Amino acid sequence: PLRTALDARREILLQRLRECGVGYAEPVEVTAAGEGGALTTRWRAAWTPSVAARLDLVGVRGVTAAQAADGTLRENHRRAAEAGRVTPARVVALLGAAARCALTDLLHDGLTEAERVLPGAAALPELLDALDLLESIRRRHLPGTSEPVRIRAARLAGLLLDAAVRLLPGLAGSDETRDAVAVVTLAVRSAADRLGLRLDGELYALSRSGSPLLQGAAQAARVL
Repeated sequence: PLRTALDARREILLQRLRECGVGYAEPVEVTAAGEGGALTTRWRAAWTPSVAARLDLVGVRGVTAAQAADGTLRENHRRAAEAGRVTPARVVALLGAAARCALTDLLHDGLTEAERVLPGAAALPELLDALDLLESIRRRHLPGTSEPVRIRAARLAGLLLDAAVRLLPGLAGSDETRDAVAVVTLAVRSAADRLGLRLDGELYALSRSGSPLLQGAAQAARVL
């Protein structure tokens, strides 16, 4: 979606309208080659009378698509906070929405909240989801990626990798498949970030004292 300036503007507008709940366009799943994530997007769009009505409604959030999307996302997050429903997954979702919609101020606010919430509250699969998002930001795969944002994303990624390694001992008794998958995924990701001996030590401990499922995952991760 970022191959040309026109493509980027289209992508950003469609993302903003989607976050506002206008109902004009919905993304269509794109299959990536190999194990990587898809770098392109496809949309199915249709203009209906309800779209015009919803545009009038979201206009109370702002006079531009950027203002309306920013206002909608902030209001939804505020309501979740008041209800005590700000989970790590919601923090990651807000960060992703801000990046896809190129909402710079909200993206910085989301990074600040992520720095505060995720290292101490997120489970390993949630940390990996956040790391995938931060990698997309760092590689400029998302539109809201200025240089200051990329620097902050890189710093946060380091914090989350450290937090992920610290979580490994707590998974020793788990029989959850998603935890085993997360252990292997972390090992693959950490190879590029050179966590090396720290991670290997935790994996060795899991391979000796973990549940049968986690022992197998840790042993597999150590030979990757």
